Amino acid sequence: MSWRIQLNGMDFSSDDFLLDDMEEIEKATGVPWSIANPLREARVARAFLAAALERSGRSEQEIVTTLRMLTLKKLRVAFEYLPDQNEATADAERNEAEEDDPLPLTSQDA
Repeated sequence: MSWRIQLNGMDFSSDDFLLDDMEEIEKATGVPWSIANPLREARVARAFLAAALERSGRSEQEIVTTLRMLTLKKLRVAFEYLPDQNEATADAERNEAEEDDPLPLTSQDA
């Protein structure tokens, strides 16, 4: 699982975070990287954005200013969830199997 982060001309993938970045994000948020969701918790969003901006070469002052001025509207569009290839393949196979099922389950079948 990864996140595409787009903000103020930055286009960054969470897959490009270093292990050190993720450890800092975990320390700052108390949330393990494997379940961190920037659209669920503001502190995770802030930590992801700060790390992505830093890795993109932004100055510390620019990072602080960007985070202070960030609206919820901008936050919502800054993050895009990108499913893993395995996850996407499993979803596609599941959908295909459901389409091929001649007798789909109904509430009466349960």
